[in-house]
Amino acid sequence: MAATVGSTQSIDLVHRFMDDLFIDRDYSRIADLREDFVQHDLVSGMEAHGHDELEEKRRMFDGAFSDLDRTNVLSFATGDGEYVCSVDTYRVTHDGEFMGLAPTDASVEVQGVTMSRIEDEQIAEMWNLLDFLGLMQQVGAVPSLDELASSSGRGT
Repeated sequence: MAATVGSTQSIDLVHRFMDDLFIDRDYSRIADLREDFVQHDLVSGMEAHGHDELEEKRRMFDGAFSDLDRTNVLSFATGDGEYVCSVDTYRVTHDGEFMGLAPTDASVEVQGVTMSRIEDEQIAEMWNLLDFLGLMQQVGAVPSLDELASSSGRGT
């Protein structure tokens, strides 16, 4: 099925927002979201209700991880453009404290999926599914499955 004008515009809206906020750290873009914006997240404590909470969460994350780079792997939208799904690869450097974990200067690469709901040409909701376990393993906070298997005396 070919992308419609509505779906193409919605995909462009989401990509511009993500690049401006995540890559360029342009926090003023948060004002472009609906006032009742909600960010849903699988990681406890990372959900955000409203502009102020979202900015607080982004600043916390940005303070811990620099040089954020996002490569879009796949994007698609519903025909009317109400929902957009973006599958991305993120690369960052862990050079600030994160959730009590001291900086490790580790280069991290994780996959993420963001589903966005568009209402009145504004992002109203986002659902983030980031490989948080992979992130924590790469900064050394959680052992990898290989490390767990070798410490238990079992091979993989």
